[in-house]
Amino acid sequence: MTGIFRFADFELDGRSCELRKRGRRLRVQQQPLHILAMLVAAPGDVVTRDELRERIWGTSTHVDFDRAINKAITHLRQVLDDDASRPRFIETLPKRGYRFVAEVTRLTSRRQIKDDAKEAYLKARTSGTSAHPTISNGASSTSIARSSGIRSIRLHGPDSQTRTS
Repeated sequence: MTGIFRFADFELDGRSCELRKRGRRLRVQQQPLHILAMLVAAPGDVVTRDELRERIWGTSTHVDFDRAINKAITHLRQVLDDDASRPRFIETLPKRGYRFVAEVTRLTSRRQIKDDAKEAYLKARTSGTSAHPTISNGASSTSIARSSGIRSIRLHGPDSQTRTS
């Protein structure tokens, strides 16, 4: 899985295999992270236990799969502060699999986000745009700053007012 996926206060970076909450990197083991990546990549769809087993462990690996997946899901729920009885993120479908129930936004790569932020800054500076400019993919300077880890973007309009996102 590649790309960056945002849901609630969380961001999953498929390229670096990192999960962040409000920009802070969270410690998550490799298998639970891969399971989360599969679920987030298919929000609203059922991901079966067999699909998880094949993708995460492969067909040649012999482990107590049921125990391993239950432990991984439990760990994810702890990290996400989710509740199995009232799921905000991971819903269990008994004997079938799991479904990611939160709204997910897929973003471009961090490099592209930073390039877009720079382009927006330069465009706003030269065109005299005074509000939050919108980037070609529909993201505002505020959302780009948030998703790229940039603390602020300063836009200078023709009237020399500084706007910080």
